[in-house]
Amino acid sequence: HYRTAFVEPNWRCTIIIPYVDWPATDFKTLDKIIDNKDFDSAFEDWKKREIEIFFVGKTNANMKESYQTRRTISRLLADDDMFEHKTFIYAERYHQSNDSWRYCDYDLCQNRKHCSGCILSKNLAENYTKMALNSKFALAIHGDTSTTSRLYDAMTNGQIPIIISSTIYFHGLPFSSRVPWLDIAFFISQLEVGEYELGKLILKAVNSPEYILRQKFMNLRRYRRDVSWQHPESRVIDHIMMDARDTCRL
Repeated sequence: HYRTAFVEPNWRCTIIIPYVDWPATDFKTLDKIIDNKDFDSAFEDWKKREIEIFFVGKTNANMKESYQTRRTISRLLADDDMFEHKTFIYAERYHQSNDSWRYCDYDLCQNRKHCSGCILSKNLAENYTKMALNSKFALAIHGDTSTTSRLYDAMTNGQIPIIISSTIYFHGLPFSSRVPWLDIAFFISQLEVGEYELGKLILKAVNSPEYILRQKFMNLRRYRRDVSWQHPESRVIDHIMMDARDTCRL
């Protein structure tokens, strides 16, 4: 039913709204780090973040087919020497009773910042907020749907998103007439490349020239309020109403 659902919908209008974001800490603290300073200082602080690639979310649960891309990336990080000189946290947040994955090694995750294919232990999970704020890029990988809540968590925490989804750009991004997603995030379609090429494209995004990263971070700062439900100056409700007016008028 793909064509019916997404290419030739039967309903009169559709409005895409963001997931509720998960702020790493209170917004007063977040805005001191991300917004309430001149851009050059904020960008220099972003460049000093120690973790380059960050993902915490369901990967191995029940070995669902929809999480295959997430498992592929986990293998690339763990086994392929292309990421040998990169820092990354790539983990499950919660233990599943039928998971075969081990708990993350504290030293690898906390000190070396080089761990993947594991489940955050309790003491590491308690440091989740610090790890998010110490990360430059967040992987937003499709799961059961083309989009993911991690996109909005990334925006909230000042992480440049690397979006891995073949369909999110067409029917998974909210407020596309007002938020310049292409100028905020990197986009990779997992259906158009093999495993090795997927890893290379992630690296290409991480190793982008500084002028590109500056532009993306600048737009991330500018549009955080447009997609964050929890920001004290959130514009989400306003955008929903405007989209309803523009999209659903008779």
